[in-house]
Amino acid sequence: MTSRERIKVLQVVPAMSKESGVMRYVWNMMREIDQNRIAFDYLYHIPSSITFEKECMASGSRIYCAPDASKEPLRYVRYVNELLKSEGIAYSIVHCHVPNTAFCVLRAASYAGVKNRLIHSHLAASSEHLSHRIRNYPLIRYGKRFATERLACSQEAGDYLFGDQSYRIFRNGIDVEAFRFDEAAASELKRKLPIGPDAFPVVGCVGRLAKQKNYPFMFDVFRELLKTEHRAELLIVGSGPEEEALSGLIAEFGLEGKVHLLGLREDVGKLYSVFDVLAMPSLCEGLPVAAVEAQASGLRCVFSKDVPSEVDITGVATFLGRKERLSDWSDAIANAALEGRFQDPAMRIDDAGYSQRAAALLLADFYTNIA
Repeated sequence: MTSRERIKVLQVVPAMSKESGVMRYVWNMMREIDQNRIAFDYLYHIPSSITFEKECMASGSRIYCAPDASKEPLRYVRYVNELLKSEGIAYSIVHCHVPNTAFCVLRAASYAGVKNRLIHSHLAASSEHLSHRIRNYPLIRYGKRFATERLACSQEAGDYLFGDQSYRIFRNGIDVEAFRFDEAAASELKRKLPIGPDAFPVVGCVGRLAKQKNYPFMFDVFRELLKTEHRAELLIVGSGPEEEALSGLIAEFGLEGKVHLLGLREDVGKLYSVFDVLAMPSLCEGLPVAAVEAQASGLRCVFSKDVPSEVDITGVATFLGRKERLSDWSDAIANAALEGRFQDPAMRIDDAGYSQRAAALLLADFYTNIA
């Protein structure tokens, strides 16, 4: 490829949703990369209500919506095969961020003559469901055969997917300024949100309402916290398949008025300014974008030990095992909130290489070198 040719990349993502950590990462990269040199198109299969589709199309991207791979796997395979058979020749790179679809996507890209086929690990497990993990294992193992490059968002995510094979780490860079603490925005939002005027600590959780995020355990921790912190409130940002079950638990535990499911939000960056602490008791993670965003706002965070230690970019996070006492969790959350925001979060994020500019430069150079 000559230096004048534009590099076209097909980004294979699970969804175009603004709550998807994978899609937020790709979007952050697109905003920084020179689109006259490198152009992104998108293939996704999970529909959602609040997406990046308009923004991506405005930048000239083509977006392909496949049938849902989980619900209609045969239709998904046919769609991907036909798409890459007809359009694959246009792409220098197919970048697959969904390893359990690589068996289809990268295979079809290989047969279509796409020279560079990337598989990117964003999680330290393939699913929170045992049956899905059993299903995914042979699919992922087969799909990796068609990858020419192996990428990961963290060492734990890379070790999980690739084992002893070599891989490259690309950090989940964010727009640091978008998450800077804003006291005025926090005051305005607190008046609009369903929380008390003297709520403290306001505990925040950001992520899909899915089993992986372990929200029932978070409810148990929060009930323990209420024993000592009577003004505490819990804000959960996101949507997903567990929403109905979680609403039922809120009613069962009598947590109405204390636990608030906020759904999908366009203003997540400002909501971090409302939180006093971020809690993430996940069952598995790769390197969660929400954790990086929270630290960019100066928030102290409490993570489960199933979240990679690399996520402690600023050196002020607390990690606890899910089998530790609920009181240990509630004490850690209360103490983190009382300590307050730490100083110079933007500088710390940037120095660690997690700004979207630094991450995008590395990715753009990588694309250019292999294309």
